[in-house]
Amino acid sequence: MPVDFERKVTMNSSGFVLLADYVPAIVQEIRYYSTYNFVGDRIDGYEEPCALLTREAARALKKVSNEMMASGFRLKVFDAYRPARAVSHFVLWGIEDLDLRMKPFFYPGLEKQELFAKGYISNRSSHSRGSTVDLTLLDMQTGKEVDMGSPFDWFGEESHPDYQGVTEEQYKNRMFLRMAMRTHGIQEKGTEMTHNSDNIKSGDLMQKPLRLGIIYEEESRRGLTHPFFILIIDAFKRRAEELGCEITFVNNNLVEKDLDYVRYCRVSQLDGVCVVCADFTSQKVEALIELGFPCLTMDHLFKRVPAVLS
Repeated sequence: MPVDFERKVTMNSSGFVLLADYVPAIVQEIRYYSTYNFVGDRIDGYEEPCALLTREAARALKKVSNEMMASGFRLKVFDAYRPARAVSHFVLWGIEDLDLRMKPFFYPGLEKQELFAKGYISNRSSHSRGSTVDLTLLDMQTGKEVDMGSPFDWFGEESHPDYQGVTEEQYKNRMFLRMAMRTHGIQEKGTEMTHNSDNIKSGDLMQKPLRLGIIYEEESRRGLTHPFFILIIDAFKRRAEELGCEITFVNNNLVEKDLDYVRYCRVSQLDGVCVVCADFTSQKVEALIELGFPCLTMDHLFKRVPAVLS
């Protein structure tokens, strides 16, 4: 029920607020609560069609809203705070190669596998810190969205604010909104708008430890028994944990035949991997490097990957 949802927000000590409480004139169309999004289903974690933001970001957005109202426009929000469950939903959807229902509407010019490589989808989202918002303008005279040249969640170069292929009028509309947002401390970050407090209070509140994987392949399948690699792995593990990182072991016993390293790392939400022992000619390792996943190798120089030599 909405009342219970609002009570949970009110009791939340992390500083999140209902955006509508701070900006009553805001128009909300929370796409991930609906099925009209790039996945085609309601996204996990969206319990109500309500936008949440940090208090600082909501205050800044109220100033933008007041300025836009004076010019005959209202702000329309598509997404704000994004639960971690939603990010995981996106990652798992990215693994399912056959689910292409929404491709014609959101990424017709890209293959689904490119969405991660090109940064349109990530296993971490600035939205989860509560100070990033996806929005547009609504013309109060016509009741329609202002033409910005690309729809919400369009995966293509047209969605970038500086894209020059839009019409002159569309570009002016983009710059009009951008300048209003910048005036009140909200900057674009790629294709999204992020409040400056993102790097101060909100970022500190929601920061999570890095999750690192150790790739260790061995044909005997007897576990980590080689005395040389045991020393290396133990030293790496101890140092990483001293820095507050979480460690996950990834080997050919864990990775199923139909789940390569890239997919396994994304499902496990790893931020990077250390390749200690592996067949560097294998397709699994090649794909991990070519797709730009953060990697480090041990005692092996491989392409452009940083290496630690003992």
